[in-house]
Amino acid sequence: MAWKGIIPEDEPYSFVVQAEAFKAAVRRVMTTTDTFMLNRVIKLVLGASELQLASRGSDLGLSNEAISINCPNLNGSTVELGLNGTQILDFLSMAKEEVVVDIWDEKRPVRFRLPSVPFSFQYISQPTRF
Repeated sequence: MAWKGIIPEDEPYSFVVQAEAFKAAVRRVMTTTDTFMLNRVIKLVLGASELQLASRGSDLGLSNEAISINCPNLNGSTVELGLNGTQILDFLSMAKEEVVVDIWDEKRPVRFRLPSVPFSFQYISQPTRF
């Protein structure tokens, strides 16, 4: 399958997050993005115990949220990247319980998975500038 070529083969930084908490945080952070932009980018900063979300708008300022997570294989470093908030919400609209997020670095695709779905549904989002 040709689509598998876009998913990196090395081990990602993976964490599980509750879908409703993630969805609520993304929605709150997106309130300050510029609505006239097609690409409503939010910034994600992944740490070993916390996922920070942020956005900024030209008129509305800056907003920040944090979600507690467990990502032990990060080894004390952080990964910072920008993602399209609308795309994240599109995926989260299908999620009912937990979501698995796989992040490699700020340049490679981010994979979202639903562990409760019986087939291997995956949602891929390409990082963008924040």
